[in-house]
Amino acid sequence: MAISTSMCVMPIKHWEAWILLLSVLTASDSRALTASAAATIVQPLSITSQTALNFGFITPGASGGSVTIMPDNTRSTSGSVSVNPGDSARAIFAVQGAPQQQYSIQTPSFLIFSNAESNLRVSNFKTYSAGAGAITAIGKLGNTGMDTIYLGGTLTVPSNATPGVYSGLVPLTISY
Repeated sequence: MAISTSMCVMPIKHWEAWILLLSVLTASDSRALTASAAATIVQPLSITSQTALNFGFITPGASGGSVTIMPDNTRSTSGSVSVNPGDSARAIFAVQGAPQQQYSIQTPSFLIFSNAESNLRVSNFKTYSAGAGAITAIGKLGNTGMDTIYLGGTLTVPSNATPGVYSGLVPLTISY
């Protein structure tokens, strides 16, 4: 008896082809993936002013000038201003937060210190983090979560500055 092998081809209708295609697509290999997630809650940062920035007693000269206090508490002058020795101070801030964490320090680009009659410009603020050990805009909290920031800046004194006490607030912003 002879066996005949022939292929029987049947026409496929359009809807049958789509069902066949969808079954191939939906039968594809799928895998589930899980990812781990975590959160760390840290102690909020706090900052306390301990010493105010004080440029000291200044006498303007004929051409004016500036007085600069550095974070290491050194003071220098430029132009024709003169200062009394020893009556100035850098600003000092105590910072507390999560141990061994870094944080950013932001100072304004300039401020205006005022008295009743006129204004003086303070600019070029510089900060020193004791924890980081450098003049920097990045502080470093120690093992106990404490740091000290020292701040200096430059006061511009025009030759016609009105005598008097000039004051203002220096906003210092810290964040993780």
